[in-house]
Amino acid sequence: MRATHRGQPAPGFVAEGGRRGRGASQLVFVDERPHILYKDYANGAVKHATYEDGAWKTEVVEPAAANGLSLVADVEVVNTAFQPGSNTSLALRNGTPEIVYTQRENNIYFRVYHAARVDAMNWDKAEVTSSYMYDTTNPFLVDATGGRHIFPATYDGLLHMQGTPGSWTKEPITTSSIATSAALDAKGVSHVAYLDIGAQRMSYASHATGSFQTTEVDPTSFATGGSLKVDDTGRVHIAHHDLSAKRLMYATACP
Repeated sequence: MRATHRGQPAPGFVAEGGRRGRGASQLVFVDERPHILYKDYANGAVKHATYEDGAWKTEVVEPAAANGLSLVADVEVVNTAFQPGSNTSLALRNGTPEIVYTQRENNIYFRVYHAARVDAMNWDKAEVTSSYMYDTTNPFLVDATGGRHIFPATYDGLLHMQGTPGSWTKEPITTSSIATSAALDAKGVSHVAYLDIGAQRMSYASHATGSFQTTEVDPTSFATGGSLKVDDTGRVHIAHHDLSAKRLMYATACP
């Protein structure tokens, strides 16, 4: 992912020094300008970066907190089972919230579950895949027709799951990889940012040809995290953290 157009930022680092960029958890676009929300582990602050006047500019959103936690009102219990996983994805389907989350199976492995809200008091919960996995992010998307798309990392590799609770079909994407982010473009095509576990490279997969095609985003970085967005023109943008160089990185391409 190298080329840029229409005044967009060139691929490269956004911020460096300390342990900046850990997570790169949010990447959004406003008026074709990328905005990245990330945590600066050098000082514990939550920061915002955007590209203006030919350069990346950063600002502090939330200074370091004593425990790093935020309080949220109106919390609702979805699953009371013991030891749930720490990674949850949420999407709206016809205005109804649905989530995908991990549930601990034993001391090491987890299973992936889907839950859909039934009414003000209840959620329907069902297992997505019985293949063991680690407690990783499982991006969850709902397309314009209401179709569900889940991207779990399992013993069978990184999968694309589609269907309905209790009746999921799976499509292999690649082996030994963990999806960090996914998006659907205007045509409903799936785009996935993922980490190659072996090489720890930030990589990308697209379903534009009718099957998933993969490529490395950054062959030099020792990557972690990764947030992907597709803009209105179909251009793909990925922000990730280069752990070895301690830099927040940005890449873009038109697949």
